[in-house]
Amino acid sequence: MLTFVDLVDMYEQIMVTHYDYNHIREKFQSTGILKQIADMILSMANEVDNIAFMVLSNTRNKHKPDFITGLEQLKLRIDEIGASGEGTSNIALKKILINLRDLNERIKSIYGYYNSKSSDTFIKKNETGEYSKFVSKQDYAPHIFFDNLSFSSSTFKHALRVSLVCLIGFITAKYIAIGHHSYWVLLTIIVILKPGFSLSKQRNYQRLIGTIAGGIAGIAILLYIPDKDVQFILLVVLMIGTYSFLRLNYVVSVLFMTPYVLILFKFLGVGFVVKERIVDTVIGSTIAFIASYTIFPSWEFEQIRENLRNVVNANVNYLVKIAESILGKTVGTIEYKLARKDVYVKSANLSAAFERMTSEPKSKQKKIKEVHKFVVLNHILSSYIATIASTITAKDLHKTPQENIKLLKRSIAVLNDLNKKLDGDIIEVSTPKTVAINTDNEPKVLSADDLLLKEQLGFINKISNDIAKVTESIISEQ
Repeated sequence: MLTFVDLVDMYEQIMVTHYDYNHIREKFQSTGILKQIADMILSMANEVDNIAFMVLSNTRNKHKPDFITGLEQLKLRIDEIGASGEGTSNIALKKILINLRDLNERIKSIYGYYNSKSSDTFIKKNETGEYSKFVSKQDYAPHIFFDNLSFSSSTFKHALRVSLVCLIGFITAKYIAIGHHSYWVLLTIIVILKPGFSLSKQRNYQRLIGTIAGGIAGIAILLYIPDKDVQFILLVVLMIGTYSFLRLNYVVSVLFMTPYVLILFKFLGVGFVVKERIVDTVIGSTIAFIASYTIFPSWEFEQIRENLRNVVNANVNYLVKIAESILGKTVGTIEYKLARKDVYVKSANLSAAFERMTSEPKSKQKKIKEVHKFVVLNHILSSYIATIASTITAKDLHKTPQENIKLLKRSIAVLNDLNKKLDGDIIEVSTPKTVAINTDNEPKVLSADDLLLKEQLGFINKISNDIAKVTESIISEQ
């Protein structure tokens, strides 16, 4: 959980870091410094990969990354470039160096979570229970079950679909079976059928490809490697591969599983069952594919309204936290991070829904161009909101001119109005009574920070209006 929170911080820092890369390449390409920076970034990316492996394998890496030496060498080289005048000003390089140092600290912090010596410290920090707010809790109230007993529930339709298709599969296996393992038809149906068409289609391809390729491999092993000891060793290796890749790569898992089952049945004296295995898999796959298209099909566009509402609601909440902070209200770090997490999670869910939509039949890809445009605009919006949010703790933004505050409230009003059309909740800005914004004696000349904030808020307002137009075009179809 702590790793997730830090990774979101890292992601936000990467998102809000903007440079004119073409200009940087033109100025510093001849110095060789860009190659050093690229190598450093790649090394840090590899460490993040190592963290992912630690999380998946539930292990600790004794290797502790330390980029201090590389960063110091980078600093010396940047100072040399500034002193020699190669490429004139090196301010952009210094900013990049600061960002790399921050990323290094975050990577070291994450590795610290897997260090037993520091575990007590993290437990004490988490005694308040604040970090538990980042974990979603499952509600087991009885009304959740009864609310799903309706055809408006995708869960109910999926359960009914699986029941009916399994009945069809059972009848088919009973009368068309070519062997004594007709349960493979039912097993294939249960494994393949998913709530969404695109997921069922993907799992169908994976099951067929893995079974056919694995069947060929199994035949080759049984025909050309008659030695029982070698077959047993292969059996153990294939079994380990089957369960190791089951959650990582289903195709590879099935590729290992099929020869593993064939060798196992051979040891049990059943004989060659590869033909039966492949035929039953094809029968089950065919039934599952037809059923996912004809029996209570679930198309992504039917759920898109809910995804849009969740994303808009999360962005409004994020903007409201920023507005309240600018107006002088104390917004806690955990509260701010929860709002930010909600934006990223809901945006990721929307992107995943759009990706699944692209694999559905063309006739079911309604308003796909508009949905894609919404996904892009939402990414831009969250990026600019994160840019402002990253500065509110460092600068006294509650003294910003009233014009900037009006721009911010205007954007919130646009998104709230859109949220209302999507049947969402309106989120109002809570203004603290003890803080008053001075509107009479505002400076005529805005500071550089105020001008930058005004430009960013203006762009957020424009993007908010664009999102509203695109969303109205999407929901008009429903």
